[in-house]
Amino acid sequence: MTEKLWIAGTLLLGVLAGGLPLWPIAYENLSLTSGGFVVTWICTGVLAAGIAGRFSTLPRLSIGLFVACGFVAAVLARIIVDGMEDSTTHSYWPFEIVITIIISTPSGLIGGYLGRRLRERAAQAGEESDQP
Repeated sequence: MTEKLWIAGTLLLGVLAGGLPLWPIAYENLSLTSGGFVVTWICTGVLAAGIAGRFSTLPRLSIGLFVACGFVAAVLARIIVDGMEDSTTHSYWPFEIVITIIISTPSGLIGGYLGRRLRERAAQAGEESDQP
């Protein structure tokens, strides 16, 4: 695949990893800083970036940052949709974005690193099995 497709795919993985745990929860019941939600977001971020790291050709840093951008896009989508329904919600939206960046960037970087390590290990295992 081309680099542009990998970028789009990695962004999509980030949007899904950030959005799927976020979107079903009613805004009144949502807290981006609650322990359970943070752990879920960290796990989905590591998983999304790990998948991208394992299969894409993007650099590790790029993978982590694109996944984090996907998380931010998911939160912005939630803010826009909720704001269209009730303009008084998300009055602290800049803080929501900062919290999202703080959670998603390290998990994306860690996942990208782990995925790339899996790719390298698989390549080494393939080389070892080719030798007589």
